[in-house]
Amino acid sequence: MVDMSRYNKLRINPDRYNYDLATNLPLRRTFWRIADKTVLFDNKTYCILAIDIENFHLINKWYGRETGDELLIEIGEALKSIDAGYGTISGYMGGDNFCVIFEENDDVINLIRKRISGIVNGYRGHDITRAYYGAYKTADKDITTGEMCDYAYGALEIAKQRPDKDICWYDESMVREQEAEAKLMPEICSAMDNGEFTFYLQPKCILQTGKIIGSEALVRWISPEKGFISPGQFIPLLEKNGFINKLDVYIWDKVCQTIRRWLDEGRTVLPISINVSRADIYSMDVVRILKDMIEKYNISTENIEIEITESAYVENGSVIKDTEKAFKNAGFKILIDDFGSGYSSLNMLKDIDADVLKLDMKFLDLNPENNDKGVSIITAVLDMARQLDIPAIAEGIETDEQLKLLELLGCEYAQGYYYYRPMPISDYEKLVDDKNNVEDKLIILKTRKNDKSYLKEITDYFWKIADVDLDTGAYHFIRRTDEPDYVMTPRPKTIAEYAGRYIKYGVIHPDDVSLYKEAINLDRIKKQLDKGKERGRYQIRYNMDGTYKWYVFEVTKPTNYSEDNRRVLFSWKEADYQAGAREDAMDIIYDTFIKILRADFLHDRYELIKSTQEDIIRDAGLSGSIKEYIDKYIDMGVVHPEDAVAYRDFTNPDKVLEHFRNNKKSLRLRFRRLLDGEYKWMEMVVSKSKDYSDEIPVFIYYLREVRYIYEDTIVPETGGDEKEFAEDIWHTSEYNFVIDLTTDTVLRTSGISEWERETGAGKDTFSSCIAYLTDGFICDEYKSVYKNFMDRHRLINEFNQGRQSQTLDYRRMFKGEPVWMRIIMFLYKDKKTGDICAREIVSNINDAKKQEMELWAQAAKEQ
Repeated sequence: MVDMSRYNKLRINPDRYNYDLATNLPLRRTFWRIADKTVLFDNKTYCILAIDIENFHLINKWYGRETGDELLIEIGEALKSIDAGYGTISGYMGGDNFCVIFEENDDVINLIRKRISGIVNGYRGHDITRAYYGAYKTADKDITTGEMCDYAYGALEIAKQRPDKDICWYDESMVREQEAEAKLMPEICSAMDNGEFTFYLQPKCILQTGKIIGSEALVRWISPEKGFISPGQFIPLLEKNGFINKLDVYIWDKVCQTIRRWLDEGRTVLPISINVSRADIYSMDVVRILKDMIEKYNISTENIEIEITESAYVENGSVIKDTEKAFKNAGFKILIDDFGSGYSSLNMLKDIDADVLKLDMKFLDLNPENNDKGVSIITAVLDMARQLDIPAIAEGIETDEQLKLLELLGCEYAQGYYYYRPMPISDYEKLVDDKNNVEDKLIILKTRKNDKSYLKEITDYFWKIADVDLDTGAYHFIRRTDEPDYVMTPRPKTIAEYAGRYIKYGVIHPDDVSLYKEAINLDRIKKQLDKGKERGRYQIRYNMDGTYKWYVFEVTKPTNYSEDNRRVLFSWKEADYQAGAREDAMDIIYDTFIKILRADFLHDRYELIKSTQEDIIRDAGLSGSIKEYIDKYIDMGVVHPEDAVAYRDFTNPDKVLEHFRNNKKSLRLRFRRLLDGEYKWMEMVVSKSKDYSDEIPVFIYYLREVRYIYEDTIVPETGGDEKEFAEDIWHTSEYNFVIDLTTDTVLRTSGISEWERETGAGKDTFSSCIAYLTDGFICDEYKSVYKNFMDRHRLINEFNQGRQSQTLDYRRMFKGEPVWMRIIMFLYKDKKTGDICAREIVSNINDAKKQEMELWAQAAKEQ
């Protein structure tokens, strides 16, 4: 535990303003003053060690500033302890920075690094925090501590760029570099004043024709004395010193000024893209500055395009996205530069509103062994851009080979030395003055897919997701973990080969192999999609680190799927049963309720969310009033006459309101109504809508056949009622069983002796019992239906598809007479074994069925 009592002691210390309250170490200038008294008057060689904590700000963010202070206090205590034992002098430089000065001694350096790194590295179990050190040894006896600190921090910055080492010593090359930088900065400022900075233009082209569609402005320094000075010599220095903003604004102004001149001269004006850096966005109101320039030179936002690097989005996405939105609202187009350089690229597309992607061809600068990887990255980015209708420009094309590859992959636009190098403004003007060099149509910006369903899937699955071509079997991973996958080395060429490897090497549980093969069968998937199925979901066990774990494998149909574009998403995620239950519930609600209605009681209006074809015709003449709806369904005889009173009472808006004033539980009514030409038992459920309020009471009405019994995930608020109903029918049924469908075993039964005596079925496998019953007891017209319904593989697949219960009405022979029976199968996964199981409930419904038929016959006569 860190001792916080020092705060109180320091409050009465007259020198308290020169010491940090948390660490009890001298602050910067006090540290310099104390150290100078030793260093400047001593002929010994001294070392100074600068210390920085990487990602300290995340400790403050995640755990709060008090925790961050505790870390600083712990470091301060360690340094004070070393000061006491070894005569070192330590100081707190502010933030997460410290300095220690001492007589040259390697043991002291190693001790400080060991103690501080031991505290910082992996703080609170996180690998993100790490201590870095910059070191300087006195070579000049007249040097001050402040100057020594500057040198040590210069070395520290280099140490932070070398992840393999945590310390860097300042040397003469750094001295020369700093001296050169110190000399260069005044020259840069003077060059700005003298107009020595300008911009070159590099054309962007149609890939196939080479015709120009626009250009990018690139800063250049042309010195009267030194000639052309490479941007690599001055850009990093300006970024380090914070002067890059001034240069950027200078170039933006020059670009706008040039466009104005072209307009005045009647020249061809193609869009020019300018680079807006992360530093620009953080330090300036870039949108306002550029809007002011547009107004100042009376040009259009269509003349200027904004390039922002992908890395900017990754590091502080919210700030960049706000700026992006402001640019878009002002009428500017956004280009993302260096897209694809980070793993986050494909995920980030769902959250940004870019108009164009710029793909850097550095991915193809790989050695022959890694060339396939580069091609895969480019293919993935271009495929993704096509899926979202975002144009892509391949930047940095230099060879015929690159051009042919991009042409093959369907890339439309390009930029690079293969076409044109960056050129002076005058050369560019001559180029575009020739109309043969200019494309008539610029980049066509298509409407982005608003639903982004293709990208939405990426964030839903955290293990991996692949884009699969159903016709060729080709695939690429949009997202997957960084875990090494030795089974997949070398990379399989098709998704079938990929899946086959998992089977071959025992990654798939033996009992799930047949289901897995079925799930990834491309021909079968095509047939399912052609029938209108949107998604297939399967629960399959994978061997992860020697242990089988349940994973959900899904095949999802994107919104742009067509005969010409048979591409789907394959996705894998570790099973999350709670999330799965929620997803299943939504599927079940829509797929199994025959009617869903939203009722606004304040305005006496209803809205049909889902309905049967019969009811759509019945409702055609209604005005939308809830009362009219209730009355008509009774008057038309849709509701069974014997249930009309109960139905009217149940649907009375006043009684519904009264119930929900003091009760959160949903309302339920079982009644008979017409469906497919006959009276059937229905259940109506009334629940509060998410839009419900006391001022505007809104309710959702669900209607379903009563024979479809689902688990309580359907309507979470009313799970207790469903469970009670299931227990009721369990105890009042003729027979009931618990079956392990995975192992084909009957686990538990009720009334087993009676069942065995009546049927003659023994305690064999579940499948053999079903075969015996089908042959000897099921009426002929229901044999095939019964056998298919009870097939355990079908039931397992139904569960994997998200269905938790199944119901069948059928006829079987009982004491020499055919009787109506009902089977209800409740499907679930055993939490201990992971097996798919079922509760089978068999009930005699002969009397109810006969009554239903008699009522229908009577209704038919009356008509």
